[in-house]
Amino acid sequence: MNNKNKKVKKNENKTENENTEKTMKFVCTNDDDDEEKIFEVPERYIVLNATLENLIKDTDEIEEGFPVVGVAGPEFEKVIEYCTKFVDDRNALSHPNNNNADNKSGELTPWEIEFCDMTIHDLFNLLIAANWLDNQPLILLLVRAAANHVRGNTPAENREKFNLTDEFQEGELDKIEKANEWCKPPFS
Repeated sequence: MNNKNKKVKKNENKTENENTEKTMKFVCTNDDDDEEKIFEVPERYIVLNATLENLIKDTDEIEEGFPVVGVAGPEFEKVIEYCTKFVDDRNALSHPNNNNADNKSGELTPWEIEFCDMTIHDLFNLLIAANWLDNQPLILLLVRAAANHVRGNTPAENREKFNLTDEFQEGELDKIEKANEWCKPPFS
């Protein structure tokens, strides 16, 4: 971050509430280039991210912002979007600790479906970011969204979707299926 050739771009998406409460600065670098993006995040949204809380607790405040080395700018922006929704409007979420009477089944809410509407690659990058930040509610949501991507698909469809190759040699799969016939459903 001491590199003088790096460009710094400030995120100026502030609401009136964000101007009146204490904010913390975080600096992320995009994967595509060396451009740094500074995020000013209200303190109340940080509590969901154990890594950031520990960083703040263990470090004196840095005027230019706390470096978030494990997360790229676009993913950090999505994490903060989720934290904002989680803190400000819990009824829009299906988190198990949420007392949303309309959604006791655990199905994703319309907001969550829209939030998770991204490519598999982006979903997993966001999951890695949430894991690095130790944001447990977001991890839970993203794992459920990833499960929805594979639910109802055949193994062949999932291999195609995730670009996986079938590594069995000819005859090996038949041998495994024959050895495990007992676990096949009774219907054909």
